[in-house]
Amino acid sequence: MSQFFESIKLLDGNIGLLELHQERVNKTTLFHFGENIHINLQEELSKITLPEQGLFKVKISYSQTITNIEIAPYSLKNHTKIKIIQNDIIQYAFKTTDRSVLHFESHEADDVIFVRENYICDASYSNIAFYDGNNWTTPNTYLLAGVKRSALISQNKISPKPICIDDLENFYLIAFINAMRDFEKIYTFVKKGDYLILDPVI
Repeated sequence: MSQFFESIKLLDGNIGLLELHQERVNKTTLFHFGENIHINLQEELSKITLPEQGLFKVKISYSQTITNIEIAPYSLKNHTKIKIIQNDIIQYAFKTTDRSVLHFESHEADDVIFVRENYICDASYSNIAFYDGNNWTTPNTYLLAGVKRSALISQNKISPKPICIDDLENFYLIAFINAMRDFEKIYTFVKKGDYLILDPVI
């Protein structure tokens, strides 16, 4: 039974951020199984035929070995209304197949932002970045260390720092970033009660 997974971007035959995915797999297996687990993503992907045109998500499921690889076409999800949920005990440090802690129910919102002890964490399937007119900032109180987040920080495109719920008034743009997306879609937002109302910029 798979316990963990990686979602890897495949665009026109090019695999995205493979080194960072491998680094996360290494940290995950070391923490949970010890030093004798060796999963080589590049080697495993070289064994299968990958699509050469289009955007795909390659989902690699694993525990002590790789248990499954799925390849599916991918399209970017739109955001319109985000619910803010306070959860002071939420933890999701590893990309586990059990995502029940990230589950939310809302007939109005299409995603959620988790807030822990008044500090913004992540959305349900992505890290977050906010723009204040000069710089893009991402919360350093994230739940999951995303590979795209790590890449953007290393490229000095976003900067990590604590962002509490009251700091939202200092920002006016938001982006949802993960292995499959970075700044393809950006939104203006306004906070209304426990919700963020979004309008697309690009």
